[in-house]
Amino acid sequence: MVGPNDGVKPSNNVYSFLLIVAFTFMLGGVVFNMMELNEHYGVTFGGLMSPPAGKGPAPAPAK
Repeated sequence: MVGPNDGVKPSNNVYSFLLIVAFTFMLGGVVFNMMELNEHYGVTFGGLMSPPAGKGPAPAPAK
């Protein structure tokens, strides 16, 4: 009979680790593709990957 404190530890689950690794690589691939499309084709993904706005003239003082 197995009790609550019988000293049995759960084994490492390699499939959970592989799932985390797969999601990490998938996310990295998406980010890399976004960077490459922005660099070579000018795709901005709604402004998410667009470069920061340059400095323009100073705003006019309020009256």
